[in-house]
Amino acid sequence: MNEIRTAKRCHKSIPAKLADSPILLSATHSVWEPLLHTLPSPQSASNPELEAQIRKHIDEIEAQGADKAPLSASVLAVLREQLHRARVGSVKTEAEQWFGLRHHYLLKSLMARGDVPRHWPEYTEQPGISEPQSLKKAFQEAMNTGFRIPERFLDDATDTSYGEKEAFYAASEFAANRWTFDLAKGETELARKVLQLSSSFVIPNDKLGCAPYVADQLWIVEGPSGSIRLIILEIDGEYHLEPGAAERDKLRDKYFNSLGYEVYRVAGWWARIDPFRVIGEFLAEAIGLRSIKAGLEFTPPSITDYRCFACGEPMVRWDDRWIERDYRYK
Repeated sequence: MNEIRTAKRCHKSIPAKLADSPILLSATHSVWEPLLHTLPSPQSASNPELEAQIRKHIDEIEAQGADKAPLSASVLAVLREQLHRARVGSVKTEAEQWFGLRHHYLLKSLMARGDVPRHWPEYTEQPGISEPQSLKKAFQEAMNTGFRIPERFLDDATDTSYGEKEAFYAASEFAANRWTFDLAKGETELARKVLQLSSSFVIPNDKLGCAPYVADQLWIVEGPSGSIRLIILEIDGEYHLEPGAAERDKLRDKYFNSLGYEVYRVAGWWARIDPFRVIGEFLAEAIGLRSIKAGLEFTPPSITDYRCFACGEPMVRWDDRWIERDYRYK
């Protein structure tokens, strides 16, 4: 019954006036007007023999078809990354750095060489758990990397909010093709488009004496004709509704745009109730993957409608299961 207690707490934490709010709060760009980056030709040496072996494996899987190889989407994503590495050469040093801290300078350095992270792992305090790096850990790693962090920012660093954790878990499930609804075309398209998902992405601050910005999620996405898109997703809590916060957010988003990042903001209170719907809405609007949004069977207009059909208790979406499905016949 822990699920019901958690659901009750989540519902109780949300002011009634926000129950009918939109999920997507703002966006600086769109799938129709993206901010595109063209990478130069890779500078590393290639490995033709390994490239041929991987290419053969990819061809064999594609020949089987999605119906005969249900896991082909995720397998192909890994193979395509290996194929890319065979073409441009491995960049272990940068991958190891990314494992500790994802930051703007490292990403731009990779892009200047014709590369971007592709399904690279990152540090988590609980290995194997899809949760974002905490703000304090990100600041500590940033200091180790050379960023200047005033001590007051380290002392005031807050824990990652529940909504941010749930949103990153849902995002990682989608990005890794672990979501279970049967939409092979949508999943294959997602595997092809999303090159990298990372949490706690550090961006230098344009104000002296301030800590760098830490964006909640960075999505590196394939664009048309070999281009890429760098998309920041912010999970905004209720404090973003306070007086003056909207203007600060706009200035920050404009600054991120100037560095080459698109910015989308979603409601953190919705992420506490239905993080998969939040990420599905983002993927539909930002990347055009509407098949994922359509795969979420239950999408009521209000948070107050998230109640178990059997017992009437408040309900949240955990993964592809619902409280109603777990407890209806008990």
